[in-house]
Amino acid sequence: MYSNATHRNQREHEFRPLVQSSSASSVSAFARPYTRPIFSSTSPREHKRSSEMSRRQRAKFIAKCVAVILLVCLGASRLSTQHVPPLDATSDSVESQRSNSNDGGLRGADTVTHSYVENWKKAHKVPWWAMKDSYSKYPKDKQVCFVHVGKTAGSTIGCEIGFNLHCQQDREIAAGLLPKYTTNMFHTDVYDCDDTSGYFLFVLRNPLERLKSAFNYDKPNDWDNFRKTHGEVAYNRKKSFYLDCPFDTFDELGQNGLNEESPARDECKQRAQTSITGTELFTSHFYYNYQYYLEAVPEDAQILSIRTEHIIEDWNSVEVELGGKEEILGSPSKTELSHKNVNDNASDSDKYLSEESRVLICKMLCNEIQVYKGILKRSVNLNENHYAQSMEELNDSCPLEADATSCDTELPGIHEKLVKHRGYGQPAVESAYEQHWQGKYTLPNKMTKDYTLYPPKVDAAKEICLVHIGLTTGKSAGCALGFTLSDCKEGIVPGLLPQYTTRRFHCGIYDCFDDSAFYFFMLRNPIDRLVAAFNYDRPNDWENYKNSDARQYAFRRPLYYDCPFSSIEDLAQLGLAKNGNVTEECRRRASGAVDGQMQFSKHMYYNLQFHLEGIPEDARIISLRAEHLTDDWNSAESIIGGAKNILYADQTLIVSRSDNTTLSDESRELLCEKLCNEIQVYKKILGVSVNLSKEQVHQSLSELALSCPKETDASSCGDPLPDITKKLYLGRGYDPDKVLAAPTGEIAVGRATEPEPPSPYELIWPKLKLPKYMKKSREFVVDVAKDKQICFTHIGKTAGSTVGCALGFNLHCSGNSQAPGLLPLYATNMLHCQMYDCWDDSAYALFVVRNPLDRLISAFNYDNPSKDWSKFRREYGEKHYKFRKHLYQDCPFKSLNQLAQIGLSKYGNATEECRGRAARAVEGTEHFGDHMFFNYLYHLEAAPKNAKIMTMRTEHLVDDWNSVEYTVGGEKNILGPNQTVLAHNNVNKESGDELKYLSDESRTLICEKLCNEIQTYKKVLQLSINLNEEQVAQSIEELAISCPLEAKATTCSTPLPDISDKLVNSRGYLKIEN
Repeated sequence: MYSNATHRNQREHEFRPLVQSSSASSVSAFARPYTRPIFSSTSPREHKRSSEMSRRQRAKFIAKCVAVILLVCLGASRLSTQHVPPLDATSDSVESQRSNSNDGGLRGADTVTHSYVENWKKAHKVPWWAMKDSYSKYPKDKQVCFVHVGKTAGSTIGCEIGFNLHCQQDREIAAGLLPKYTTNMFHTDVYDCDDTSGYFLFVLRNPLERLKSAFNYDKPNDWDNFRKTHGEVAYNRKKSFYLDCPFDTFDELGQNGLNEESPARDECKQRAQTSITGTELFTSHFYYNYQYYLEAVPEDAQILSIRTEHIIEDWNSVEVELGGKEEILGSPSKTELSHKNVNDNASDSDKYLSEESRVLICKMLCNEIQVYKGILKRSVNLNENHYAQSMEELNDSCPLEADATSCDTELPGIHEKLVKHRGYGQPAVESAYEQHWQGKYTLPNKMTKDYTLYPPKVDAAKEICLVHIGLTTGKSAGCALGFTLSDCKEGIVPGLLPQYTTRRFHCGIYDCFDDSAFYFFMLRNPIDRLVAAFNYDRPNDWENYKNSDARQYAFRRPLYYDCPFSSIEDLAQLGLAKNGNVTEECRRRASGAVDGQMQFSKHMYYNLQFHLEGIPEDARIISLRAEHLTDDWNSAESIIGGAKNILYADQTLIVSRSDNTTLSDESRELLCEKLCNEIQVYKKILGVSVNLSKEQVHQSLSELALSCPKETDASSCGDPLPDITKKLYLGRGYDPDKVLAAPTGEIAVGRATEPEPPSPYELIWPKLKLPKYMKKSREFVVDVAKDKQICFTHIGKTAGSTVGCALGFNLHCSGNSQAPGLLPLYATNMLHCQMYDCWDDSAYALFVVRNPLDRLISAFNYDNPSKDWSKFRREYGEKHYKFRKHLYQDCPFKSLNQLAQIGLSKYGNATEECRGRAARAVEGTEHFGDHMFFNYLYHLEAAPKNAKIMTMRTEHLVDDWNSVEYTVGGEKNILGPNQTVLAHNNVNKESGDELKYLSDESRTLICEKLCNEIQTYKKVLQLSINLNEEQVAQSIEELAISCPLEAKATTCSTPLPDISDKLVNSRGYLKIEN
């Protein structure tokens, strides 16, 4: 089923990646106890210099280090008068010099994975500056992630390690192991590191000095040039900080922004505070601070650090930690460095910081300073003496904060910041195209934008969909709007249009949200567009074209090769003229190509009518006419609230096509006649474009009349408007049975469609959307009679995913095919954990069950995130992290056997709180892990009340599938002994034998605590209409091997738990007050 209304909101219950930052007032948690010195700062260094690096190479590197330290330390903001693009502004001109592949075409790049690409679902490439010219393959425990914190000499270190950055062309990579082991980089919003990397290398600097340098570096010299090259959003962001507030110098930031007595506006004081704490984005190097980088790396990351003030010494210590030579770079002294600490590019006012401002800024930096100290303490290449050395230096700047262990204000919560910029597994907004096709197709990269430069989404009231009609001027406009098309010119067009135009509709790819505020059409005189489209789509080298694109070859050949239409003139004279000397089939093809009824040329087929009917009904349209680009761009910008004349008449960022559209008069007349309906659609679009005046519409019609005078004046055509329902189905993705607005001969904006009705889950929880894994993507009978409908009751860790995949649900499927028979057709909805998506009047409830003890063992191990707590916390969020933490981390329960021995046994030494948690986890009365909490009792009470129960037992899956199929009227033995549709999915491969082990004593303790759950399991078996008495007895006999007392019992020592609140909060029952 398909809903034409594509939803932009994320699903709360769909497991979307999340992170949560700490909000504790003290940041001492970042510090780890000192364990061992890697090497002593006073130990003799008697090794000879490495033979891997010549004296000349070392001297060259040291000189570069010194030079950059001097520039960085005093906040050098302009290394030259020539503009240098920021690291997060990857221009197309720069990218075009490198390979378009994700590895940049680099030697050995296939040995290194790029997490950045995978995190964002291939929506972004790794920027060139974060790549290396060559890679070598090393084990994960050796690989180093370079954490490039801005304004710490990180570019210097990065260039020597081998990253591209802003490096000199003749650079030489440093010797030793560090450049070889460092494979990936993390800088600003490009996290391209593997969470399992052996080390994370930070480059650090005194926080106050780093902030001063960042302030000067991020302040533009030439505001007009900055606006032109970086765009309106970046310009307004910095303007609101540097120009709109009295913060011309770093000292003024303290005096005017942090001083309570300052006359500055309260808004500016707020900006000063949020910028320094990194909680609001004005300047990138303020915003991406130590806290951001530390919280973005794995919680248990092994950290290495190089301090800007001691680059050579720390580089050497890192090399030793990695197993390399001790003095790989030599050992210049700090005194030698200080003699060259000259910066001619920074003015005295840039460098100056009064005592009062220093105190105010240090106080505001308190939490950042504590994070800095925490990173130093965690650095395995630094010892206590190094830490004390840096604290002594920090004490010269911020003595109170250097000595403090906590601050007056809490550490900021940066949850949203990490989700938005660090990226945890998916883009901020899912592709509307992929959402509609449910993973069947992937959005091509050319349909996306660089989200390091443009917002991935904006408010629906502002959002614009680019309707790119081929051979208009759509490619030039698309480049100007920021889409990643090929051969785009360098430069970002100013204004709001590039920021608000987030998605694109082109030919058969509709990636727009149906509630977008505007649909931005690219238009061109229809006859000129047709000629250009014919010529553009005609292959020049047929043999090569056949080998490179067999599918498009099959489309093109019947028109361009099998018929004698080598030019548009031939098509008109031979294919459309009454006396044309071609076969009837070729005449039919010529006619069908021109009016878009037959697909030979993609750009003729996906015409104006297709794009107009492919957008939502009564959408608001703005248009860009190829003949009047600058005027229309300016009027569109003005309509959405931007500047009135954002582009000058002599602009070159958006240019018209220069196609040869020459035609004989006779051919032009023939083509215009056949294009009549398309011309009427063109006129309709002009007439409804909200950015075009009546005079501009008349202007375009006058121009069109020079080519097609009759059709321009006409209000109807000899042929009716084509019915393109099938085309919309195949190309746009409409369900043909749901398109209600049948063609009437009148041209309308959009086609009215019947939206998919809400699911039962969405009726219960109106603010939530049903996750994809609860839906079926394969073909099935939609309108199942009520007496046939089955609610699939998927109880976790019973092989439910295996059964669900065979039924056609989008679970953890591994390529299984849908099972044959009636069962996959009748099982229309699912109940799983807190997702009740079944109709209350369903005829059947299909349970999948398993020996309760075996299910509990599997559930306990499956729900245990002990392999990677940090990853679990990021992916599933703070709520589920705390659920798990209370049982698996705060209590000594590494295995179910330990839970029984320590938590359930009367001799166990767990705390009373942990003993209570152990009991409640097994009983399912407290939420620690989903699969233990949502147990048999919950699913039985949550299932449709009057539904007849059918059951599949994990231990007898094929037999029970067959009996269920037969019960609903299907074939008796639908699955044979060699079936493959029930291959086991969602298996916990990390659970070894030691985790599955239970001693006899533990087994007895757990069975006793499971008593009520076992009785519920037996009840489900006994109620199952597809199981006979022998099969029920068979399962109870198997259960008796594990839990003999409970298998025979009919009652338990404790009453059945009251799960009313669980049903209200999770199933969605209304709570009835007594």
